[in-house]
Amino acid sequence: MEDIIDRESITSAQLLSCAIIIDERNKHIQRLASGRTLHLREQNLTPCAPPRPTGKELYCSFCGNNQHKVERLIAGPSVYICNECVDLCVDIINEGKSDAEDKNSD
Repeated sequence: MEDIIDRESITSAQLLSCAIIIDERNKHIQRLASGRTLHLREQNLTPCAPPRPTGKELYCSFCGNNQHKVERLIAGPSVYICNECVDLCVDIINEGKSDAEDKNSD
């Protein structure tokens, strides 16, 4: 993990956030592959509208960059993620896939 942190110039908190996203994504993939549906009440979530602009600056919940420093800021329920953090997460996911493929080809 320290190697990834150094190589990608990220904080341990950012790496942990990506790991949480990947773990949740994998859970959703397994659920979708099984054909089981998941209702909002099973997740203890309630539907909500996207946040309305308040005149305040918005910040990425992962890297802390504000909405003016990034190309795009994606809103979730009370969290935001910028395009740069999404790209980082995609790179980490793809690296994991590449490592798994290398192990399987041996």
